[in-house]
Amino acid sequence: MAQLMIADIKPPMAFGDLDVNMRTGVLSGQGVRQSRCTNIGRHLVDPQVILIHFTAGPGTAQRSIDAMNARNVSAHIVVDRSGDIWQGVPLTRTAYHAGNGNWGIYRNNLNSHSIGIETCNLGPMWRNKRQILVDSYGIERTGFPTLRDAHRNAKSLDVKTLMGEAAYNRIVKKGVEKPDFTNVEWEIFPEEQLKALQRLCSMLVTRYPSIRNIIGHDDYAPQRKIDPGPAMRLESLLGWMPESRVILYQDDHRRPGYTGSLNSPDYVRNLVTSRTFAAGNIGRDIV
Repeated sequence: MAQLMIADIKPPMAFGDLDVNMRTGVLSGQGVRQSRCTNIGRHLVDPQVILIHFTAGPGTAQRSIDAMNARNVSAHIVVDRSGDIWQGVPLTRTAYHAGNGNWGIYRNNLNSHSIGIETCNLGPMWRNKRQILVDSYGIERTGFPTLRDAHRNAKSLDVKTLMGEAAYNRIVKKGVEKPDFTNVEWEIFPEEQLKALQRLCSMLVTRYPSIRNIIGHDDYAPQRKIDPGPAMRLESLLGWMPESRVILYQDDHRRPGYTGSLNSPDYVRNLVTSRTFAAGNIGRDIV
């Protein structure tokens, strides 16, 4: 098989027919579905950040959008486990997904500067005495492949505080002893879902030159959020980049030299890594 040179790699190879109408903010392409969220804000201009979440549930993207509508929150996009991409809010409008937090110059106002992407995923689960997985709502789950790994902010996070006392009590009642974010498992994101997310992020950073950050909700609100968690490496979401773009992304806590201590002055510096890509460079740093 002939080896592709970087100069020969074109954007469609990274995101196919997936695209966005820059006037209406509506996505199009294979696997794109439309189902509107009800809580949609004002105009979104020049988004700076892609903020990645998980839904913390077993349901489909449509069920997740229904749940968001019931809670009066919203997200621009929900990526299903199947790889289908569901759009809840046009990319020209603000979605209500970020809440309070702090990232760079953005303090409690990231909704106005970000594209919010939900991924259908159960998030954290714990093994009970019978070695059955129990999710964050205290419901036993089977049939979901998992990754055992501590959350990078585990030492500063408390399950009861984040999940609520009622959910915590249900988890314990199901036979989980002292649930925490160190001895925990995470639903593995299916390959189809990750490929769709990679196509999506590659397209977004191409169409929106203003985007400079791809971060998790746990970067913006590390004291109250754990998504997308250690089962997702955000640096893998960029399959194609325009020339000389620099993107900041959530670092891998397993990298030598990484520190996740919230009390460390180097926390933010170690949390993100600057990468510069040449046009078409697939996942390799050039500086």
